Amino acid sequence: MTHTRSTIASTPAGGCSLSPSRNPINEDLSKQMKENFQKMKVASLQLQLVIATESLAAERSQKLDALEYLKTLEKDQDSLKEELERAQQKALTANKKVETLEDQNKMLQKLNIKLEDQFERANNANKNLEREKDMISKYSMTLEKLCLIYEAQIADAKNSRDDAVKQKGTALKDADIR
Repeated sequence: MTHTRSTIASTPAGGCSLSPSRNPINEDLSKQMKENFQKMKVASLQLQLVIATESLAAERSQKLDALEYLKTLEKDQDSLKEELERAQQKALTANKKVETLEDQNKMLQKLNIKLEDQFERANNANKNLEREKDMISKYSMTLEKLCLIYEAQIADAKNSRDDAVKQKGTALKDADIR
């Protein structure tokens, strides 16, 4: 049996490596290690690919969710815009109605002032009429009293005249008789 000596070469990292040229076992081992290393690299790359694919799928899903959410937000925004327009239209209508009511209120206030003036004048006229009525009533009572007095005086005058006529008639009869 022959033994061959391997040469130890120095590596830049300060480690040792066996020179594969001299030992076939080392060559096989080295090949196997390279293959295993390559397989590990491939497995690592495959794992990275799976992770990247899953990450990409998750990112796409998130983007799709975000797009759906954005579409929903746009629909909501459109709906809110329509609602805002309706509310603004209602506000304009309400403002016009308020203006109309304020104008009507001003007209009613002016009319109320006129009616209050007319009422005050009518009330004053009514008071004047009441005073005149009282005066007429007092004057009427006075006239009634005067009428009664005059009627009594007329009745007395008629009675006096009748008495005078009777006395004259009696005196004439007496004068004729005598």
